[in-house]
Amino acid sequence: MEQVLQCYGKGIAAGIVLIAVMVLLFAGIRDEQGNRGIINIVKTWIPEEETITENAAIDAFAEAGEVAYPTIRYTYNGMLHRGAYLPGDLFSAVDGMGEERSVLWCEMTDPHGNSCTIESQQGEVVFDVEGIYTVRVCATDEANRRSVCEFQIPVNR
Repeated sequence: MEQVLQCYGKGIAAGIVLIAVMVLLFAGIRDEQGNRGIINIVKTWIPEEETITENAAIDAFAEAGEVAYPTIRYTYNGMLHRGAYLPGDLFSAVDGMGEERSVLWCEMTDPHGNSCTIESQQGEVVFDVEGIYTVRVCATDEANRRSVCEFQIPVNR
Protein backbone atom coordinates (compact mmCIF):
# COMPACT_ATOMS: atom_id res chain seq x y z
CA MET A 1 0.00 0.00 0.00
CA GLU A 2 2.90 2.32 0.78
CA GLN A 3 4.34 1.79 -2.67
CA VAL A 4 0.98 2.54 -4.30
CA LEU A 5 0.70 5.77 -2.33
CA GLN A 6 4.28 6.73 -3.17
CA CYS A 7 3.76 6.15 -6.91
CA TYR A 8 0.20 7.33 -7.34
CA GLY A 9 -0.47 9.37 -4.22
CA LYS A 10 -0.03 12.74 -5.88
CA GLY A 11 -2.36 11.75 -8.73
CA ILE A 12 -5.04 10.41 -6.38
CA ALA A 13 -4.81 13.53 -4.20
CA ALA A 14 -5.07 15.77 -7.31
CA GLY A 15 -8.18 13.85 -8.48
CA ILE A 16 -9.88 14.21 -5.09
CA VAL A 17 -9.10 17.92 -4.96
CA LEU A 18 -10.39 18.40 -8.52
CA ILE A 19 -13.68 16.64 -7.74
CA ALA A 20 -14.09 18.69 -4.53
CA VAL A 21 -13.47 21.95 -6.39
CA MET A 22 -15.97 20.99 -9.14
CA VAL A 23 -18.62 20.12 -6.58
CA LEU A 24 -18.07 23.40 -4.72
CA LEU A 25 -18.09 25.48 -7.91
CA PHE A 26 -21.06 23.87 -9.68
CA ALA A 27 -23.31 22.98 -6.75
CA GLY A 28 -24.50 26.54 -6.39
CA ILE A 29 -25.48 27.04 -10.04
CA ARG A 30 -29.19 27.54 -10.79
CA ASP A 31 -31.07 27.64 -14.09
CA GLU A 32 -34.21 29.57 -15.12
CA GLN A 33 -36.54 26.82 -13.85
CA GLY A 34 -34.96 26.87 -10.38
CA ASN A 35 -32.99 23.64 -10.75
CA ARG A 36 -29.87 23.72 -8.58
CA GLY A 37 -26.60 22.02 -9.47
CA ILE A 38 -25.17 20.75 -12.74
CA ILE A 39 -26.55 17.25 -12.28
CA ASN A 40 -30.12 18.46 -11.72
CA ILE A 41 -29.90 20.86 -14.65
CA VAL A 42 -28.67 18.11 -16.98
CA LYS A 43 -31.45 15.80 -15.75
CA THR A 44 -34.06 18.27 -17.01
CA TRP A 45 -32.60 18.05 -20.53
CA ILE A 46 -32.87 14.27 -20.63
CA PRO A 47 -36.40 13.15 -21.47
CA GLU A 48 -38.00 10.87 -18.91
CA GLU A 49 -38.94 7.35 -19.89
CA GLU A 50 -42.47 7.12 -21.12
CA THR A 51 -44.52 4.67 -19.14
CA ILE A 52 -47.14 2.96 -21.25
CA THR A 53 -50.13 2.06 -19.17
CA GLU A 54 -52.14 0.61 -22.04
CA ASN A 55 -50.77 -1.64 -24.74
CA ALA A 56 -52.05 -0.04 -27.92
CA ALA A 57 -50.99 -2.92 -30.17
CA ILE A 58 -52.93 -5.49 -28.15
CA ASP A 59 -55.97 -3.20 -28.00
CA ALA A 60 -55.90 -2.71 -31.79
CA PHE A 61 -55.58 -6.45 -32.32
CA ALA A 62 -58.50 -7.12 -29.97
CA GLU A 63 -60.63 -4.50 -31.76
CA ALA A 64 -59.88 -6.04 -35.15
CA GLY A 65 -60.86 -9.44 -33.79
CA GLU A 66 -64.25 -8.10 -32.72
CA VAL A 67 -65.19 -7.14 -36.28
CA ALA A 68 -67.49 -9.75 -37.78
CA TYR A 69 -66.56 -11.87 -40.76
CA PRO A 70 -68.41 -11.20 -44.02
CA THR A 71 -72.00 -12.42 -44.11
CA ILE A 72 -73.13 -14.16 -47.30
CA ARG A 73 -76.81 -14.35 -48.27
CA TYR A 74 -78.74 -16.04 -51.07
CA THR A 75 -80.56 -13.11 -52.67
CA TYR A 76 -82.07 -14.53 -55.85
CA ASN A 77 -85.84 -14.05 -55.96
CA GLY A 78 -87.96 -16.50 -57.81
CA MET A 79 -87.33 -19.92 -59.25
CA LEU A 80 -83.86 -20.70 -60.57
CA HIS A 81 -83.88 -22.16 -64.09
CA ARG A 82 -81.21 -24.01 -66.01
CA GLY A 83 -78.60 -21.67 -67.42
CA ALA A 84 -75.50 -19.67 -66.59
CA TYR A 85 -75.28 -17.40 -63.55
CA LEU A 86 -72.68 -15.13 -61.98
CA PRO A 87 -72.12 -15.32 -58.21
CA GLY A 88 -73.43 -11.75 -57.89
CA ASP A 89 -76.72 -12.82 -59.54
CA LEU A 90 -77.48 -15.26 -56.72
CA PHE A 91 -75.57 -14.04 -53.65
CA SER A 92 -74.59 -10.89 -51.79
CA ALA A 93 -72.04 -10.33 -49.03
CA VAL A 94 -71.57 -7.61 -46.44
CA ASP A 95 -68.49 -7.34 -44.22
CA GLY A 96 -68.45 -6.47 -40.51
CA MET A 97 -68.23 -2.76 -41.31
CA GLY A 98 -71.33 -2.83 -43.54
CA GLU A 99 -69.41 -2.65 -46.83
CA GLU A 100 -70.55 -4.69 -49.83
CA ARG A 101 -68.12 -7.46 -50.77
CA SER A 102 -67.92 -9.55 -53.90
CA VAL A 103 -68.88 -13.22 -53.73
CA LEU A 104 -66.77 -15.86 -55.46
CA TRP A 105 -67.49 -19.45 -56.40
CA CYS A 106 -65.54 -22.03 -54.37
CA GLU A 107 -67.00 -25.34 -55.52
CA MET A 108 -70.22 -26.88 -56.76
CA THR A 109 -71.75 -30.35 -57.05
CA ASP A 110 -74.64 -31.26 -59.32
CA PRO A 111 -77.80 -33.14 -58.22
CA HIS A 112 -76.04 -36.49 -58.85
CA GLY A 113 -73.15 -35.60 -56.48
CA ASN A 114 -70.62 -34.96 -59.26
CA SER A 115 -68.20 -32.10 -58.86
CA CYS A 116 -68.80 -29.35 -61.42
CA THR A 117 -65.93 -27.51 -63.06
CA ILE A 118 -65.71 -23.84 -62.21
CA GLU A 119 -63.72 -22.03 -64.87
CA SER A 120 -63.28 -18.81 -62.92
CA GLN A 121 -64.24 -17.85 -59.38
CA GLN A 122 -65.84 -14.68 -60.70
CA GLY A 123 -67.23 -16.10 -63.93
CA GLU A 124 -70.47 -17.82 -64.80
CA VAL A 125 -71.37 -21.33 -63.74
CA VAL A 126 -73.89 -23.40 -65.61
CA PHE A 127 -76.75 -25.21 -63.95
CA ASP A 128 -77.46 -27.62 -66.80
CA VAL A 129 -79.79 -30.23 -65.24
CA GLU A 130 -82.79 -29.99 -62.94
CA GLY A 131 -82.33 -30.85 -59.28
CA ILE A 132 -80.66 -29.58 -56.14
CA TYR A 133 -77.12 -28.28 -56.49
CA THR A 134 -74.75 -27.84 -53.56
CA VAL A 135 -72.80 -24.63 -53.96
CA ARG A 136 -70.00 -23.26 -51.80
CA VAL A 137 -69.26 -19.55 -52.13
CA CYS A 138 -66.81 -17.28 -50.33
CA ALA A 139 -66.34 -13.60 -49.52
CA THR A 140 -63.25 -11.85 -48.16
CA ASP A 141 -63.02 -8.46 -46.44
CA GLU A 142 -60.16 -5.94 -46.43
CA ALA A 143 -58.52 -7.62 -43.42
CA ASN A 144 -58.49 -10.97 -45.30
CA ARG A 145 -61.20 -12.45 -43.08
CA ARG A 146 -62.88 -15.02 -45.27
CA SER A 147 -66.34 -16.52 -44.95
CA VAL A 148 -67.30 -19.70 -46.80
CA CYS A 149 -70.96 -20.72 -46.96
CA GLU A 150 -72.65 -23.74 -48.46
CA PHE A 151 -76.12 -23.52 -50.03
CA GLN A 152 -78.55 -26.05 -51.46
CA ILE A 153 -80.00 -24.49 -54.61
CA PRO A 154 -82.98 -26.05 -56.43
CA VAL A 155 -82.93 -25.67 -60.21
CA ASN A 156 -86.09 -26.18 -62.29
CA ARG A 157 -86.66 -26.54 -66.02
